[in-house]
Amino acid sequence: MGIHESDVEWAAGATEDVDEALRAVAGWLDREPLDDFVSEFPFMEPGRPARAFAEGRVAEAQWQDLLDSEYPTGGRQLLVDLAPFGELRVFFPEISYEDLRFTMPPPGQGDRVFRARRDGPGFRVEESGPERREYALDTLDELARHVVEFFASR
Repeated sequence: MGIHESDVEWAAGATEDVDEALRAVAGWLDREPLDDFVSEFPFMEPGRPARAFAEGRVAEAQWQDLLDSEYPTGGRQLLVDLAPFGELRVFFPEISYEDLRFTMPPPGQGDRVFRARRDGPGFRVEESGPERREYALDTLDELARHVVEFFASR
């Protein structure tokens, strides 16, 4: 079994005891502390994001995982290009083909999503939240600034 949310595998394991499996899911949904969860359900192995979340660094861990990956898409290359903008490291990145998406950590929290993709020499942007907007930007500096402003404008 696996516990997934927003394309992140938080924990996985195997047991033949259905009741134990259901109790593990309930414990996870009740936000049981990670060390308690692992002790109570030794058949479940927390994923790297779960440890990072417990330590308060889930966005940082996600950035590192994606930057270390060999994911051959435009979305990953855009993340590499934005990596020097330290102010973006507080946002949770996700890659989907050519799109790079940012949300607030942990993933799955809130309804605000900032999407960007390369569009010729510039970028195509979509903001989803209370209002949906689409527009174009010309530079990486503008893109980084808009990501920060989008989440600051809550």
